[in-house]
Amino acid sequence: MRTKKNQCFMMLGFLLVWIVCVPSVRAQVNRQHSAGSLLANMARMFSPGVVRIEPEDTAKPSFAGFFVGPGRFVTSRSLLMDAKSATLTLDTGDTFKIEKVLSEDVEADLVLGYVDVPAKLHRGLRVSPLEPLIGEEIMLIGPPVDVKDAETGEAAIEHAILESIVSSRQTVGQVAALGVKNPAITESGVNNVGAPILSIGGQAIGVLVRDTQSTQQVINRVVAGVSISSLVETPGLSLGDWAEGKSLEAVVQAAREAARNAIRPKGFQPPPEKFAGFEVVPASIELRDDSANSTQELVLDGRFVVTGKGTEAEPYEIPWELLTSLQETFKPRSGLSEFPERVALLEGKWIKLSGFVSFPFVVDESDEMLLMLNTWDGCCIGVPPTPYDAIEVTLKEPARNEDLYTTYAAVKGRLRSDPYMVGNWLVGIYVMDDAKMYPAEFGGIDN
Repeated sequence: MRTKKNQCFMMLGFLLVWIVCVPSVRAQVNRQHSAGSLLANMARMFSPGVVRIEPEDTAKPSFAGFFVGPGRFVTSRSLLMDAKSATLTLDTGDTFKIEKVLSEDVEADLVLGYVDVPAKLHRGLRVSPLEPLIGEEIMLIGPPVDVKDAETGEAAIEHAILESIVSSRQTVGQVAALGVKNPAITESGVNNVGAPILSIGGQAIGVLVRDTQSTQQVINRVVAGVSISSLVETPGLSLGDWAEGKSLEAVVQAAREAARNAIRPKGFQPPPEKFAGFEVVPASIELRDDSANSTQELVLDGRFVVTGKGTEAEPYEIPWELLTSLQETFKPRSGLSEFPERVALLEGKWIKLSGFVSFPFVVDESDEMLLMLNTWDGCCIGVPPTPYDAIEVTLKEPARNEDLYTTYAAVKGRLRSDPYMVGNWLVGIYVMDDAKMYPAEFGGIDN
């Protein structure tokens, strides 16, 4: 069984690699700056996470946004609300209809939206939890724009890139705002509104938004990335309903009331008052027959479909979105400390989940690994995991030889939720014991 001490050591080990590697990337980029290639390198490394949002009313201008999680993107609240219906385009040319709005901050002019994007196309940016230093180098990366190659005349995609430094930090109302030295950023046209402001290390430290509090003409301003971290995800509303003024808070309260009053399927006890010392948010639970596969599906809160029985022979097969939804009500540093019953129901149950795998470096064998929603090489490539989209796994039998090079696999084991806190910061939570990895299901090697 994992102990909090071991859990801390493992998580700190991965974080140490991150701390060591990021400065090396920063140093590499700075060395390249003298050769005049900083802008090109920044664009190549981080621009895939920046998107273009186009209102279906073609008379309205397009604007920018960027991914911060699986299917989750951040953009300007005022522009998205004005759009009412819109699509999101990646720099691959793939286009998706914006389905939901999950959270909003009126004062900061920020909104968290959702699109159903295949995992292989997801390229998220990491949001910095800290405000940048005055004098720190920063860069705006605009949305992908269709252009023609000057030499060949062939169609191509480009991102506008504007370089600057942080000139000031101030608090306007409840919003942390940043001053930037390059006026071209705040004077950008509407097409760049919603674009991320990145540090040299590639973290989103700000967003270009509309200054909706201004009593004069509409202008732009930069809000700090900490405002993004304060967006609390909800079950969400369709873009159309939200644009018409329906309340996200009302959706949350209605869902809770319905769950409290719902009749539970046979075998499911009333929700506990507490889990791991935290108040529990009741879940709605529905058993549904899947006639096509002759099985029963467990539908939690009308959103998450779970198959199986939670036993070793028939483990629950769960979606990652069920685990990441924990942050909707459990985000201690944002003052949220309620634990959703839909996650508590998985406690001690056998589950099977597929994801990206990362083992400790330079070992001959290991019975510990991270199972993650997003790809990450343990250093500088991919999206570093958060407590909500990673599981600390203890294997029943150590991985050896070729298995240590596995990057994607199915994993089965007993799931536990064991919040590990440093102050009010959640460092880790999900732990899987007695696990077995199945890389062969994805073309790998299975002993």
